[in-house]
Amino acid sequence: MKVAGRLRQQDQTRSLTIRRKTESKAVFEQMAERYDAWYDSPKGARLFTVEIACIRLALGQPPPHPWLEVGVGTGRFAAALAVDEGTDTAAAPLALAAQRGVCVRQAPAERLPLGGAGRGGARLCRP
Repeated sequence: MKVAGRLRQQDQTRSLTIRRKTESKAVFEQMAERYDAWYDSPKGARLFTVEIACIRLALGQPPPHPWLEVGVGTGRFAAALAVDEGTDTAAAPLALAAQRGVCVRQAPAERLPLGGAGRGGARLCRP
């Protein structure tokens, strides 16, 4: 009986996780341009400059190319850091990333479509 209860709880947790991912993706699909445009505002531009400086400081020597950003979103950070490739689940932000010159692929982080090719480095930042 305890095992069945644990399995039921795991199924409920898995369903909740899938629902949250779907809802999160929908928000990014709908708000990609608005989110990206915020970084063009005076406050957003100042914070972007600080965030890029912090990332560069944390990286030290940039990894060799090709470099991958997981969760590339609109590609604003990838472009500023000279990241070659980016993956994300939402198509709308990926379109903006592609406009910035980032080679994009739509895929979740759990199933990156990398084949057997190696990468010099990968970046994943979560707020």
